[in-house]
Amino acid sequence: MNSLISVLLAAMLPVPAPGPPGAGLDWQACGTKPGAECATLTVPVDWSDPDGPAVGLAVARRPATDPAHRVGTLVFGPGGPWDSGVERVRDKYDRFSDTLLSRFDIVSFDPRGSHGSHPVECDPALVAAAPDPVLRSQADFDATVAYNRKLWRDCMFF
Repeated sequence: MNSLISVLLAAMLPVPAPGPPGAGLDWQACGTKPGAECATLTVPVDWSDPDGPAVGLAVARRPATDPAHRVGTLVFGPGGPWDSGVERVRDKYDRFSDTLLSRFDIVSFDPRGSHGSHPVECDPALVAAAPDPVLRSQADFDATVAYNRKLWRDCMFF
């Protein structure tokens, strides 16, 4: 019975509200257009070893222009290869409607190894030996898969 009372009392204790989005990052003004903030998020190289080596991931946010009606945070992936999410938030945010910009904090990042994030280092000879990106046969596909596996083993984040 005492343990039941303890559980009920614990359930009634106030739970602190989470801090504002990105509260643990050192946000700094950035970009050529006012309103953007940038920071570096430290992430593990290998998520299965979260206490192991880490790298910096460049992130940017543009706070909602109407904070009184802010709904939340919209986090988006920048898209195609080498597209900078940070640049999209800092200076090229015209892809977002005025409604989105007023109601949401817009946040994005530069993927690992691109732009402002920690670089990926690869053997230049291996990079130069890239197969033709146009696959015309099963053999081309198999060669590309083998090449990608070599890149994965060779290229390091630190």
